[in-house]
Amino acid sequence: MIREGTILVVDDTRESRELITDILVAEGYKVRSADSGKLALDLAAAIPPKLILLDILMPGMDGFEVLRHLKAQENTCDIPVIILSGITEVEHRVKGLEMGAADFISKPFRSNELLARVRTHMELFCLRVQLEQRAADLRMANEQLQIDITERKKVEEALRESEERYRNLFVCSPSGLFRIDLRGSILDANPALVHILGYTDIDAVRAINFFNLCRDPIDAQRMQNLLETRGIVEQMEFCLTHPQKELIWANMTILPVVDVSGNIVVYDGFIYDISENKTISTLLSDASGCFDDL
Repeated sequence: MIREGTILVVDDTRESRELITDILVAEGYKVRSADSGKLALDLAAAIPPKLILLDILMPGMDGFEVLRHLKAQENTCDIPVIILSGITEVEHRVKGLEMGAADFISKPFRSNELLARVRTHMELFCLRVQLEQRAADLRMANEQLQIDITERKKVEEALRESEERYRNLFVCSPSGLFRIDLRGSILDANPALVHILGYTDIDAVRAINFFNLCRDPIDAQRMQNLLETRGIVEQMEFCLTHPQKELIWANMTILPVVDVSGNIVVYDGFIYDISENKTISTLLSDASGCFDDL
């Protein structure tokens, strides 16, 4: 079985390097080796391994100096280092651990001890990397969440302002604005529509079926036919019922409101009273007829 990650073996003695390498390779590990401290630093910097087995007594640059350089560099400081040395003095063990070594194995060593320590520190290293990645992901998710919350608040504020503007326009509009369902039931109406229809409150208007506002049943049928065939009524003039007045003429437009699938769910529309215009138009027409008779 090929195990994930590379182990760097650093030892100036060829026999020792080959022995350690053979034990690790037989267990499925990928191994690189260095016979000097300088080469070890170059290899670790180029392609950081997941574990370093480091001898102490080496010519030129000893293991402690190599360890110091490894812990001083950002891309190698987190690599676990196991000191593998014939030095048995306690002060050397303490020194290595204080400098950041993960473990200390004395030479000569048993193969099973070496493999057990290697396996443990490789697993710990992988676990730490996973935890750090998870923590980074959580930080990024939290930052994104904060951004999303901020953006959502902006959107909610914009929607609130838009709804407030719409409600103000709806309430203050001189035209009668309304919303009806597909059966003609009035779902909402502004004060102007309540006034145009001759009522005093919105509840009375909501009790009316919109199609029954037409005094002439032919107009009501024409309105329903337009909605069924075209989904829209444009600038339709009709005479509507009114509890106090004998004759009210109105101009009306109805537009569909669709869902995400394109299906009509409700209708929005507006009405304005054109009775005065109709009266003036009739008077002008009658006057024109009188002049024609002269």
